[in-house]
Amino acid sequence: MVSYLAPVRNRVFLDTNIVWNWHTYGEEISDNLDFNAQEVTAKIGKKGLKDLEGFRGINEIASRYGSIDFVTSLNTIEELNRRTHNQKGIERLDWGKELLTWWIEQVTINYPDEDFSDSSKRAQTWLDYGVFDFLPDSGDRLLIASAMAAHCGIFLTMDYKTILPHWHRIGELTRMRVLRPAEFWDYVSRHI
Repeated sequence: MVSYLAPVRNRVFLDTNIVWNWHTYGEEISDNLDFNAQEVTAKIGKKGLKDLEGFRGINEIASRYGSIDFVTSLNTIEELNRRTHNQKGIERLDWGKELLTWWIEQVTINYPDEDFSDSSKRAQTWLDYGVFDFLPDSGDRLLIASAMAAHCGIFLTMDYKTILPHWHRIGELTRMRVLRPAEFWDYVSRHI
């Protein structure tokens, strides 16, 4: 049985901004098309472009070999739902729901004996006692706890302001690696 102290290395929690950008740039990511670098850079910066390119590589490996499990949570859906102001937002929310459904199916099919109850209780206790209060955004705290509860080894984010500055502390507490897609792709591409 996997406990919260043994995160699964290839289980990758997708921060809401990853889900958002995957929906926005889905064709480029899934079909390996060139990004409009000028447009992407204007929207999310050069670092964002590099992260999208990294995520495209990660997604290709996950699709080809099935060796990476992407994880989302109801907290992801709630964040997406709060930003649903038009048809594009509704489509993005639906995409988030598809990803969550995929993860639930993976658990049911591939991990039927895995017990998430202890790690879920621990994550909730840590939230209740303010262990993650160093993170300025309450939504980020919920997502980190969700990743911890799902035994994720990686928390993938493009949140350069409120999560990534705390990568080391999150890692010390949860044993998860908090990485940008470009960083994770750099690692994965050297080991395939």
